[in-house]
Amino acid sequence: IEHPGRWLAAAPPPTGEVPPAAVAILASLRHAEDGRVALRASLSVTAMDSGRSDDLLAAIERSAGAHLPSGAWTLTGVVPLLNQAQADLVRTQIRSLAAATLTVLAMIGLLFWSWKAVLAALPANLLPVALTFAVMALGGIAIDPATVMIAAVAMGLGVDDSIHFINAWRRQRPGSDEAAVCARRTLAHVGGPALSTSLVAAAGFLVLSASEFRPVAWFGLLSAITMITAWLADVVVTPAMAAILRLGEEVRHRP
Repeated sequence: IEHPGRWLAAAPPPTGEVPPAAVAILASLRHAEDGRVALRASLSVTAMDSGRSDDLLAAIERSAGAHLPSGAWTLTGVVPLLNQAQADLVRTQIRSLAAATLTVLAMIGLLFWSWKAVLAALPANLLPVALTFAVMALGGIAIDPATVMIAAVAMGLGVDDSIHFINAWRRQRPGSDEAAVCARRTLAHVGGPALSTSLVAAAGFLVLSASEFRPVAWFGLLSAITMITAWLADVVVTPAMAAILRLGEEVRHRP
């Protein structure tokens, strides 16, 4: 449509300047009320991820800017509102995840009164989040209001196993001459219960994967994967970090 401005002003362009099909479209979009004339178009779009929606909205804005005066048009509707709400949700969740991470690590430091405990717990709690986002990227899974919550879920559930492991490690370390012996004793004490709770939680999340609503299905599947990776990180990464940092030796050597 090359001449929408004329329709906004008064009348359609002269016959021949615009193809008949375009004239018919313009006539159907023209609305006049109380002396004000407007072109109002409603378009239906298929369900798509936020990236494609952003591209579509940007293309519409470029086209409107090229053919209409600045300030003479407004992009409204459900799709722009949902995109804006989703962008706000993602930004809010990022800030919330950062705040939750700092709060959780601070509480671990205060609970054990040890900066080594904080560093030992950090990789095991961030790794599941990173792996989940990697799976989403490789699988082409979009960030939506459901999947954006997975990182916070992983942080909240993963830190529970980390606290139990660090507490057991600090109890076992004074009576163990080697870190490997301490790791075996610690895993024998907390590894089984942590695995049981992780499997139960993963099975519960997997039920959601049967949902016909795709965001909920992805949330259930990814949360189950996150639960298993969080447990693996706690039984593999946390012992290695505890051994490297010599966690618990301050208790062992305390007079």
